[in-house]
Amino acid sequence: MKSVNEILSGNLVKLRKKNKLTQAELAEAIHYSDKSISKWEKGESCPSIAVAAEIAKFYGVTLDDLIDENFVAEEAAPKEKQRKASYLVITLLACSVVWMIATLSFIYGNLVGMDSPWLTFLYSVPVTTIILLVFNTLWGRKRLNYLIISIMVWSLLTSLFVHILTLGHVVWMLFLIGVPAQISITLWSRLKSPSLVPEFLQRKNKNSGNKESDSLK
Repeated sequence: MKSVNEILSGNLVKLRKKNKLTQAELAEAIHYSDKSISKWEKGESCPSIAVAAEIAKFYGVTLDDLIDENFVAEEAAPKEKQRKASYLVITLLACSVVWMIATLSFIYGNLVGMDSPWLTFLYSVPVTTIILLVFNTLWGRKRLNYLIISIMVWSLLTSLFVHILTLGHVVWMLFLIGVPAQISITLWSRLKSPSLVPEFLQRKNKNSGNKESDSLK
């Protein structure tokens, strides 16, 4: 007969794979280190009741399900899918507002004879990335933030370059600003990687996830 620890570790693996998540993605979603998740799934350690409850809530199952030897893992609960769909709709709605304002500004600029009213669409790109960055930080996959920030930097520099170009000036050196910025973003993304952050820094936010517990044994 399997021990509770063996049943728990097996169910954790089933749930993660059924929901098509890597250990790193799960770690980021529930704010614990991937090392802790690896230990739980191998049965080397056991999460505390509080951590197990958090995992169960994330998957839309109960604590009893996690230690049920006959548990059959299912895909994310409909409620969870509906919540994610709502977040996506809200994000797209916010982005659409930006482009609606840009369209109205373009029409107004043409009516009053403004120079280059189409620039409003160009500047809408970096503004949209700011909105995406905010909502992705709140609800999305944090690793995407580095890509969004990169797009924001280069789209802003491109918008400024084109704007200055319409004024009769060529300032190609403006793009040189993006080089150190991109290097900084890349290094930052590596620093934030769970596997590279020193263990003593991980403990600050993931202290309970790194402790072994016999509470479920």
